Amino acid sequence: MFEHQPNLDPYGLYRRLLEMHAQSLRDVLVQRLIRRCQKQSVGLLEGTGLKNLWEEICIAIRTDHPMRNLYESHLEDHLNALVLALPAIDQQTLWLTTYQGTEYATSPEWIPGDEKPAPPWPSLKPSEWPLDTRKIAIEIINDDVLYECVNYDNARIRTYEGR
Repeated sequence: MFEHQPNLDPYGLYRRLLEMHAQSLRDVLVQRLIRRCQKQSVGLLEGTGLKNLWEEICIAIRTDHPMRNLYESHLEDHLNALVLALPAIDQQTLWLTTYQGTEYATSPEWIPGDEKPAPPWPSLKPSEWPLDTRKIAIEIINDDVLYECVNYDNARIRTYEGR
């Protein structure tokens, strides 16, 4: 296929295309999640001058608020729902770029501790992949959403933080 360009690694190219598509999906999901949280009124931090749940989450993440785990769980639930709403091919694309998906795709050997010998591993049938939308959501939160929380800023947040 690439005989005229022997230095071109088609699998590296495919992996790069997969990662680019997955990142564009992640960007869309993060923006949808942020908009969803911005549409919700203030939850637990009433009387703080914050306008919406997204601002509350940003403060909780930045200050290591005692309710941080509750906010992260809320984000996970909403993001998981957004991932589940995606077409199967997009879910599979996202999953292949998670740690679990990458390990599955690059480790063709049987994993010790499994109860029965695994079928040919990895399966070429996407419907047989051990897809976990929660793990997708958690990775997106840890890699992308928390970054957005830390870097989100406006006058209300500055006032709350005393800047």
